[in-house]
Amino acid sequence: MIEFFQLIERLTSNIDVLIGLLRANTLPIAIKPLTIKGFCARYPEISENTVRYWIASDQNGFSSVYTKIGRNIYIDDQLFTNWFRDQVVGGSNA
Repeated sequence: MIEFFQLIERLTSNIDVLIGLLRANTLPIAIKPLTIKGFCARYPEISENTVRYWIASDQNGFSSVYTKIGRNIYIDDQLFTNWFRDQVVGGSNA
């Protein structure tokens, strides 16, 4: 019975830590979705028209990089980095 209470205590403290991270917006998970404008501000060498073309034509699997919620499109920075690296290594012209 003591082990049960120790387990509950550990779970409660872990939940408190996660809630604190959520409130501080500092989750250890590196998910930073960007709008197309925010994405192009971060990568000024890539125009909005280029991103919209990649989305419209699903250029080389670009659909794995973004999520569409309603009319809004959010690009995952980490997934884009991986996708771009694959394009360069694979020799594709995106």
